[in-house]
Amino acid sequence: MDKIKFDINKKPEIISGKYSVVTRDNNPVRIIAWDRKGVFNIIGLILLKDDDVELVREFRNDGTALYDRSEYKDDLFLTENI
Repeated sequence: MDKIKFDINKKPEIISGKYSVVTRDNNPVRIIAWDRKGVFNIIGLILLKDDDVELVREFRNDGTALYDRSEYKDDLFLTENI
């Protein structure tokens, strides 16, 4: 699965299903808000497949995660759905 850097300008393609959102560790992310007020505008739910649980994370428009700064594992990427 090839990943490309998250780009908020691809929002229409993400919503339409052309792209999926994933973390650096390839965990699927479900975006539940795109326009939150403040610096971290995007709210996403990261699915931890092994635990079958979703974690709430906040992201900047460039896909940078608020949490896990030391590892950068939750930053957002896109994968193209074929």
